Amino acid sequence: MSTRNIAKVGVVVSALVLCLLPAYTLAGSLNPPGPPTPTMKTLDQVEARTPISQADIPLIISARGSFYLTGNITAAQTAITITADSVTIDLNGFAITGPGAGNYWGINANGRPWVVVRNGFIRSFRNAFLGGDDCVADNLVVRNCSLTGIQLNDRARITNCVVTDCSGSGIQAHDMYIISNNVSSRNLLHGIIVVGGGIITNNVVDNNSANGIYGDFGQQIITYNHASYNSQYGISVVNALIYYNVLGNNTNGSISCSGACNSGNNLE
Repeated sequence: MSTRNIAKVGVVVSALVLCLLPAYTLAGSLNPPGPPTPTMKTLDQVEARTPISQADIPLIISARGSFYLTGNITAAQTAITITADSVTIDLNGFAITGPGAGNYWGINANGRPWVVVRNGFIRSFRNAFLGGDDCVADNLVVRNCSLTGIQLNDRARITNCVVTDCSGSGIQAHDMYIISNNVSSRNLLHGIIVVGGGIITNNVVDNNSANGIYGDFGQQIITYNHASYNSQYGISVVNALIYYNVLGNNTNGSISCSGACNSGNNLE
């Protein structure tokens, strides 16, 4: 190689070194500033609820929180007793099965407000779910209770439930309730029984041994229900608005009202 070519190569190499040197010097230290910190969420952050399994039964919930079933549960007595307010129980698609006799409850939150129970099956207790004021029952399937299937107090919301084959009534609530989109069938008393005013809409109540819907102390709004083949009346109430219901083949008749009722557009 000639002296001139060697000199050209040297110039090129020197230029490359000078170009790369600033990038190298500005890259910073390769040593980490400290130990690595956690980047994953904790289990409590991912699932901020408390699991309930067969080993926990009988269970007393004495503090607010959210709970969920991890499997089916069988109980020889009351399965879950709630002594706190603001409790949510997600049955997670599983079943709570009772002894079939005795004064035992699937979920007993008697007198406790703001309790929510949803998404599963409860059968063979005195009551499947007994709650206080401002409680919610949603998406439950209840069978074979020796008294009332779902019994809640004032301002209850009972939605999307199926209650059958109870020795008392299927569904019971007090003032300012919303009872909607349920099926209550083959119960030995009423399909739905209420005390005081509220809204009863879009339910199916059939083949109950008393009334399909029974209301006391008036001021109910009763619309878009299907009440048929009940052994007394389809609807028996005091002081109610009754519209757009299907009321067929009830033994004593379609509607009984002992007060000031306003009704119309019912199919009888």
